[in-house]
Amino acid sequence: LVNRRSPERVTIDFDLSFIKQGEAKHYPQLVIAEVKQPRFSRQSPFVQALRAQRSQRMGFSKYCIGIATEHAAVKSNGFKPTLSGMARFC
Repeated sequence: LVNRRSPERVTIDFDLSFIKQGEAKHYPQLVIAEVKQPRFSRQSPFVQALRAQRSQRMGFSKYCIGIATEHAAVKSNGFKPTLSGMARFC
């Protein structure tokens, strides 16, 4: 999504899956909305809509979360708050 009146773009990812050796872990309830702005603005219509829905703001890398959830040998203590937040929604 692109805002024609301001330099803002929004990407929305949903129905995420992480696949390891043919086995998939699905997160059908999780939606990741990323607002890309040169400088964060609460005046963004999309940000205001998210706030009206009381959406939780969490910052993380989809790649790193995929690795942390699919590879037991990888230290994932640093991702526990994010993983716990994801578990609440899924």
